[in-house]
Amino acid sequence: MMTSSSKMRLVALLFTGAVTLVSSCTSSVMTHGGVRYSIKPDTRLHRIEKGANGRLMYDSPELTVLVDGGRLVINGTDCGAVAEKDHVEITDLGTVLVNGQRRGDSLTGTHGNVDRKEHVVY
Repeated sequence: MMTSSSKMRLVALLFTGAVTLVSSCTSSVMTHGGVRYSIKPDTRLHRIEKGANGRLMYDSPELTVLVDGGRLVINGTDCGAVAEKDHVEITDLGTVLVNGQRRGDSLTGTHGNVDRKEHVVY
């Protein structure tokens, strides 16, 4: 038989799980440092950090994106400039677009996204 406090803990755990699931399945749109971001996060685990002077980092098991000092770095590879009023999109497929153009993969001459995915175990 469950006690009253056990029932409350179970309800709290179920509620917390539902909130996490909902928040991890939605996309996030924000402006930081004059740059607009659309982020469809990894549903397993992700972290977004906003810092001073427009610095933003998105980190997930397969993809790390850093915008700092006007530069875009994807999985440790410099992938060009980002300026105020640019639109940076991180897709649920692990690609990064700046103003609609892909950055950081085999199509743009860097292998940042591709290299990191090769090490993922499903």
